[in-house]
Amino acid sequence: MQPQDWGAAPRLPLSAHDHAWLQRLQADPDLPATLRTLCTALQTQGHKAEQEFWL
Repeated sequence: MQPQDWGAAPRLPLSAHDHAWLQRLQADPDLPATLRTLCTALQTQGHKAEQEFWL
């Protein structure tokens, strides 16, 4: 999934818990580049897409 895929989905603001998880993930030197890109996009945009939108 790419950040541009989130366009039509309902979005929610990131919670403190989300921010903490994103920071933990990005601190992992073994995090794959694609996931690092998604983490950065989430933090930059400040919201997340609802995964149920695609079900």
